[in-house]
Amino acid sequence: MSAPNRCLVSVIIFVISLVGIIAVASLVMGFMLALYTNPDNSNGDRLPPMNSWNNTAPDFESGLPYEDPRIWLITLGEFDHKFEYLDDETEQVRGFNVDIITGVCRLARKRCRLVYDDYGNCFINGRVGTGLMNRYYDACTGWAVTYERLQTAAFTNAYAQASGSYFVTSPGRSAGFDPSDLTNTKIGFLIGWDADEICANRLTNTQGLPLREDQVMYYVDASALSDALSSGEVDAGFIVEDTFDPNTMEIASEETSACLAGQVSMMTTPTSRGLEFIQWWNYGLDKLTSSTEYNNICDRLQTVHGHKAGGDKYDICLTNYLPSL
Repeated sequence: MSAPNRCLVSVIIFVISLVGIIAVASLVMGFMLALYTNPDNSNGDRLPPMNSWNNTAPDFESGLPYEDPRIWLITLGEFDHKFEYLDDETEQVRGFNVDIITGVCRLARKRCRLVYDDYGNCFINGRVGTGLMNRYYDACTGWAVTYERLQTAAFTNAYAQASGSYFVTSPGRSAGFDPSDLTNTKIGFLIGWDADEICANRLTNTQGLPLREDQVMYYVDASALSDALSSGEVDAGFIVEDTFDPNTMEIASEETSACLAGQVSMMTTPTSRGLEFIQWWNYGLDKLTSSTEYNNICDRLQTVHGHKAGGDKYDICLTNYLPSL
């Protein structure tokens, strides 16, 4: 074979190989996109079926586009308290956060869909998690503003109070725990909540800080932490008030606000998409809080969600938007 022919064959082989690589890459990219943004939530374990709202009616007052065909994905994380829980009968997600999202999306005329993901994929180890950073969804629900989170995340206006934090033990064991000295003490924390080890290490008038790695344990929910307290796996837990279960925990310290730089908001990224989310969410939230609907949602904390752990409307809702007592 002559040199020009060999050169031509080499070029053809290279082009065929390149096309094959592009095809495989496109297939993988398509699979990943379907896995994390499937609007029908039909991909099984990653995004189980959840509630959705499709609100596309025009709102001329908002200055928003006449029609926005996009679906905004909003993630929830933990299902065992008044903020969000799984209804045993309907297998639908209920709770205060769901009520707020429903109202804001409707008033902002946006198409919103709830998805589930671990809290750690929203924020972990002092930075935005992979789920939020990679835009598997647009916002994470119900995150208190903290100093660490402000470094890499962006927040909407607040819609609920951020609770203080305190140490807890199993019932009957608080007398044996000294919150002013954490030397060699094992502490349990809940994944995704602002009462984390970073906050605990900021406590003043407390010996034994910072905590060593072998003193720190994280749990997915309050039930798992209660089990660890009961078994002695940890000596105490450090939690926010909203996750306190009086049946399985006992308060073992005074409340502190050392973890907080603001109230409870929606957390997103400081990107163009994230800032757009903040703009329309704040518009819808303003309409919600300036009407009686916000108070009605707060009333549901007791009338509808009262069988779940957590405070009442005056513990959770922003009191400046509620009728005077």
